[in-house]
Amino acid sequence: MKTKYVSFFAFLVSICFFACCTNTSTSHNEANTDSLSQKAGIETISAQTDYYYEPEVSIITGTIIVETFFGPPGYGENPQTDSKEEAYILLLESPINVLSTIDESEREEGDGDFTKYNVAKIQLASTAGVLFANYTNQQVIVTGTLFSAISGHHHTDVLMDVQNIEKN
Repeated sequence: MKTKYVSFFAFLVSICFFACCTNTSTSHNEANTDSLSQKAGIETISAQTDYYYEPEVSIITGTIIVETFFGPPGYGENPQTDSKEEAYILLLESPINVLSTIDESEREEGDGDFTKYNVAKIQLASTAGVLFANYTNQQVIVTGTLFSAISGHHHTDVLMDVQNIEKN
């Protein structure tokens, strides 16, 4: 089973490497007309319904919106005094399932990547410096890794660390 995942991950890495090497003039914050999804031969990305948490790379389509949430100190317990924070949210074209690869019998305390079904919203973050402001209220294709909410600043059950974004 692990060999299957390693092979699949190696395949995805090679696709990403190919995409990066064939179009070095386009930054990950610009629309790319010769998209990664087209290079990979993926016709209908939104037809896929099952995805996996990191380290698996996911390609998902949707519309980016900005939502406001209560922040510290009470995260909504004291609306009069709690700060407000904005988050970029990807509204999916159709709900997805995000599957855990952790065997329930081997799960340890603190393992947060539980299987989630019918996920319709994903909060976006980026350790790669991807900026989302130019894509608000637009349909996009995002590439990155999915992870579970672990703090009060995470406002959806599933989040994505976005490595690439392009207009759809």
